Amino acid sequence: MQIHCFIEKNVMDSLFEDDDTCNKTKEENMLGILKHALAATEDLDVFETLLETVAEIMRVADVNGYLFFFSFALLIDQLDNSNIWVRATAAQLIHKSAAVKQKGGIRSILSKFGGIRDELFEYLKARLVTHPIMVSEFAEAILGIPSVDLVREMVPVVLPKLVVLQQQNCHALATLQELAIRLNTSLLDLLLEWCHKMLSFVFLHSDAKELVAVMQFYETQTGSDTREIFTAVLPVLLEEFVHFLGDSHSDDTDER
Repeated sequence: MQIHCFIEKNVMDSLFEDDDTCNKTKEENMLGILKHALAATEDLDVFETLLETVAEIMRVADVNGYLFFFSFALLIDQLDNSNIWVRATAAQLIHKSAAVKQKGGIRSILSKFGGIRDELFEYLKARLVTHPIMVSEFAEAILGIPSVDLVREMVPVVLPKLVVLQQQNCHALATLQELAIRLNTSLLDLLLEWCHKMLSFVFLHSDAKELVAVMQFYETQTGSDTREIFTAVLPVLLEEFVHFLGDSHSDDTDER
């Protein structure tokens, strides 16, 4: 219950150094100790104490800070634990911690803080193929919705980056296919339905080389050429641009 004393900036600075060699922050180093302890212990009483400690960090950490999300993710990791008691305890602690941070709990946090929602979706996306039970448990035990509804919410956030990454990351295509399977659709239909989101992301966040690679991927998957693809999605693509330009006031936005 005194863990909050250790997350004060001056204490964190004294206890930990940013590990440039591993690109780890002080917060990651601190949660890494707890993650290692959770993996090492076989005593359920110790395990419960560690989970409570992680949950306490989540409760006292700044909701916009690294510690909040890292501790949140550490509890999510337990949702596919082989021990049903551990899964239930982790779910209960997530609910309690979220309720302390925000009236309305985890749903309210995800609705109010778009950055946390997007980071969460990226985190779950990375585990969609390797830890499918974790994703399902998060949907059902934490959000109280079927997993297909969670995946449907994730798609517009995670699909554009997956399409961009598929050239360099062999796991990206497998994740795209898993998204389609979860939504009971084909990869082709999934790509066509969200083409406007993907194109707006590439135009606004990528370079010309990545745009060419993405269009080649779409041509291969859909059998349509670039002109046909742009003609089909132009009205909704322009809407995406208007949304983006209306929400930003940076030189980078104006340039793009």
